[in-house]
Amino acid sequence: MEQGGMQKTARAASGILVRVAILVVSTQILLGFFWILMNFSSFQELGESYFFLEIQKNLVCDEYVGILYPLIMRIATGVTSVLPLPAHCLLYALQLTVAVFAARFFWSRFSGYGQWPLYLKLCLILGMVTFPVAEQCHLAVLPISLTASLYLISVGLLIQKSDRPGVTLTRFGLLWLAETLLMPEYYLFGGILMGIFVLREFSKAFYVILIAAVFCAGIPILSGWTSRDGALGRMRQTPEAVAMRRLAWDSYGDFYPDWPTELREALTQEEIAQINAWPEQALWVFGQKVDARYGEKKAREIYGTVAKAAQRLRRSENAKDVIKDVLCYSLVPASRLVLMAGKGNHATLQRMNYEAMRANAPKFTSLYVRYDGLSFLCLLGLCGLWMVIRLIKGNRQERWVMIKNALIFAVTAGVVVIYYTLQAGGCMDEKRSLPVMALWMAWFCKMIADVLNREKQETENGK
Repeated sequence: MEQGGMQKTARAASGILVRVAILVVSTQILLGFFWILMNFSSFQELGESYFFLEIQKNLVCDEYVGILYPLIMRIATGVTSVLPLPAHCLLYALQLTVAVFAARFFWSRFSGYGQWPLYLKLCLILGMVTFPVAEQCHLAVLPISLTASLYLISVGLLIQKSDRPGVTLTRFGLLWLAETLLMPEYYLFGGILMGIFVLREFSKAFYVILIAAVFCAGIPILSGWTSRDGALGRMRQTPEAVAMRRLAWDSYGDFYPDWPTELREALTQEEIAQINAWPEQALWVFGQKVDARYGEKKAREIYGTVAKAAQRLRRSENAKDVIKDVLCYSLVPASRLVLMAGKGNHATLQRMNYEAMRANAPKFTSLYVRYDGLSFLCLLGLCGLWMVIRLIKGNRQERWVMIKNALIFAVTAGVVVIYYTLQAGGCMDEKRSLPVMALWMAWFCKMIADVLNREKQETENGK
């Protein structure tokens, strides 16, 4: 009797939690819908967007830029030349369409999707498309939206075991190729997903390994044909350059006397002050002053020396900065609340992103972003309580499913967070964390679906 009472209490608590979550997500969807209406015709003033407008003219790419998005931009420009529609609006429409398709595909991979009511499907799909970070990327001339959507489809392929591993792996490979040609760093992200799939399906067919090997070798070759390292005058993406930008980002001038002679000859203290004020400039300043002057081999040696000096002189500060960036990339809505409160150390790219987003509708955007931060914290708490309830009251199979989904989330989101955190300090760009935020929303929405499905089954069983 006591156990039955506890089960009823747990069901009632879950029901209350999920209805609050539905209200929170539905409000977000409405706010997101109105933000799209207010901003769809406007070109979002992001520096990166103007950079891509230049790249599409000659299609010259370096190791930081994929060739596919400039090609899509060129096609959109050609199509809109005969239509009364700006090219950026066509790109926005394409990105929103792909995002909705990706969200629908992702949810279709969960068992029972076909029996879910229409309102639940719409809530889950639109909930993954309408949060602020997503909408800023969907309505921007940048490859982040399309790349994140393809990555979400790849994650969806992992959710269920495949009856035809060869076919699924081929889909993985094609998605991986497209992601890499959009944003080169996704060669790592997509490769990890494919590795997980291959390990899971290895016992079924040896040809799975063969197909994976073809893609692993072929994608870098194709990517190398479409780009050239250092072609745009930026630093080469070597381990030493990455380490220097991560470890010395805000204190280059502090140990200027410890720099190699070659570096002090190449850069003045005024130029170092410019990099300290705007760390992203390091890509261009060092690329044009050091890489171009000394070549890749000598530049790597110089950057390695600076990175070691920075780590020696500010070891504890570097550890704190890395932790802050991990938290900011992992919890973007909360970090934006901190930014709006005038606090935090990430008032460079993040501040510029926020100002660009609110340029066309400042008051509404501020409300939208603030609501997103508060609702994220609310949903995080609700899902935490729901997980505790299910871990205590659920059976062994339910616990295993929860653990499996949590591991998929941790790996697919964690690799994105860790990569961008290690790339550079002082350049936290929350737009890059779009896949992470989409997976957070997926977790929140999965709680809604699970509780409603459980209630439906209990009603049908007469409980």
